[in-house]
Amino acid sequence: IEEDGKNYYLETIQQSTKLTLDQTVQGMTVEMEKKEKDTWYMMVSISKKSFLNTLKNDLDLINSSLNVLIADADELLDQGKLVPSIQNYIDAQGLIVDLYAKKSLYDCFADKPYNTKEGVTVNSIDSSIRKALAAIRFDVVSGNNQNSKIGKQLESAIVFKANMRNPKTGDISNISGIPVRVFYSDGELIEKGFTNNEGEFSVNVIAVPAQGNKGKVIIKMDVYNLPTYLNSLLNNTIGEAFFKTSEIENIAVQLLIKDKKGMRQEKVEEKLIKMLGKNLIHVNENSHLLLDGTINIKDSREIEGSSGSQFLVNIEVNIQLKDLKANNVIGSMTVSGKGLSVKDEASAIENAYNNIGFNNRDLLQMIASVNEDN
Repeated sequence: IEEDGKNYYLETIQQSTKLTLDQTVQGMTVEMEKKEKDTWYMMVSISKKSFLNTLKNDLDLINSSLNVLIADADELLDQGKLVPSIQNYIDAQGLIVDLYAKKSLYDCFADKPYNTKEGVTVNSIDSSIRKALAAIRFDVVSGNNQNSKIGKQLESAIVFKANMRNPKTGDISNISGIPVRVFYSDGELIEKGFTNNEGEFSVNVIAVPAQGNKGKVIIKMDVYNLPTYLNSLLNNTIGEAFFKTSEIENIAVQLLIKDKKGMRQEKVEEKLIKMLGKNLIHVNENSHLLLDGTINIKDSREIEGSSGSQFLVNIEVNIQLKDLKANNVIGSMTVSGKGLSVKDEASAIENAYNNIGFNNRDLLQMIASVNEDN
């Protein structure tokens, strides 16, 4: 097994072996019993023939199911039905672990070892899964290389298409019903879902550049029900679309973030100022635009942790962009933070403030609407 999968399979095999050895053994006969003082001693026996027959029936059933699963997986893969094919392979892997655990027990007592299909191992199926995933390709059908202002939605949706090349025939077919994730190059999730009957997945994108005026959108298969160690392999089977942005011009805002008591929270403001600065938006006390935020404590409680009781606080910050001249609200967004502390609630609240995560896409989308209104 390749290095990244060893821990996953080790846990699976250990668990299956424990379950096998923990099963009820029937048909025992008490051969001898005696009592010495307060202790009873007993000797029991079991028919080896009966025991092996029962175990062999279990092995035959597992072996039969295993062969069906692998045959179906191979056939589904030939038909381009990737998701059910991989699921069959994964189910087969679980049976292989159970098969070899029971086979080891059977071989200890039988005159001849139990025969299994040659070449069917956890490793061989792991290899089949990897080959299937490596055959995935994502193409951009439409929406590539668009231009937009920062924070605005791209004019057209980006449409990706998932397809795969049959390793045996070389034929290319689309992959319908495959779980996918679409995200920016910094890892921020845009959308997730499943490809349609044509293998396509459409997504609307807010123009948030990753570097300078350039942005990138990436699609890959979602891990979903797959073993998590395969995620590194999926990172190599991605599709990419690109866009360019023009900057938001001459935007300056006032900034006021306060708690429910009306006390100004400068630490939270500092985090927001840094994000605004990265997008060339400046803080100016004379601006007619105001980013006005109020921090609310949504949940505060004491919980038991591994090192004793801790205080857990969840906060929410409701931010509005206001035009003070027109006396109206241009846009709004909500962000949250979570804080833990073994000291007290006040420390947990402070940690929650430090852990507030501002969504750059939502912020820029709200700011971009200023140019529209003006």
